[in-house]
Amino acid sequence: VLGFGNSLIERNSVNDALKQGIVQGITQGITAGLIGGLYGGHKAHNDKRTYFKGYRKEIISVERDHPIVGQNAAENCVGSVCESFTNGVVTQNQVRENYDVKRMAAGLKASKPETDGIPDLGAYRFAASRVGREAIPLSKSEINPSSIFEGMTMGDDFGVTYTVSKTDQFGKTVSGNHNVLIQKATQKILIKHNGMVIIRQPKFWVMDPANGGSIHSFNSSQFENVIRVH
Repeated sequence: VLGFGNSLIERNSVNDALKQGIVQGITQGITAGLIGGLYGGHKAHNDKRTYFKGYRKEIISVERDHPIVGQNAAENCVGSVCESFTNGVVTQNQVRENYDVKRMAAGLKASKPETDGIPDLGAYRFAASRVGREAIPLSKSEINPSSIFEGMTMGDDFGVTYTVSKTDQFGKTVSGNHNVLIQKATQKILIKHNGMVIIRQPKFWVMDPANGGSIHSFNSSQFENVIRVH
């Protein structure tokens, strides 16, 4: 309207004045919208809200305070995880010895930690029972990132078996099942203006015995078998 009026004052025709008013309106509207949007987005970001929609965001983090344990033999990943979640009460060597006792009772030879893996569930149950806990395998429908995160907030531990192909700390090519322990998890929560909560996918970090117990991020899509210790 201002551009139209100014153009008429300048003695332009009504058509020219109308065109000038429209052009100025569009130009100033876009400019004002862009500046306002950038300012609003910057202010939202500083207030720890999302840039474009202004949702308030919170990060919830949970971390298990277990020792870092690297496996002492090529096939001792499960034992190392058990040593970690029992805080060293049960060692990886004891897990191997317990496995061998059962093997020899069945008339089999003792296993070799350099070449023979240990069944996950039996090792977990043995270690968990020594510290008054219980190990339970999750069904496929129970392997849910949000449920695992919730379990960690209640003090439960989760061991994960997944398929891997890499070189371990002993220079051996590991190809097949590998066991790691979830050590840390975070979950982003977005809260809309009306108070509605939008929960985003949790993120996980695991202790990897094959790399000396190093901590690294882990994609939940890699979860193949999960054992819950509570």
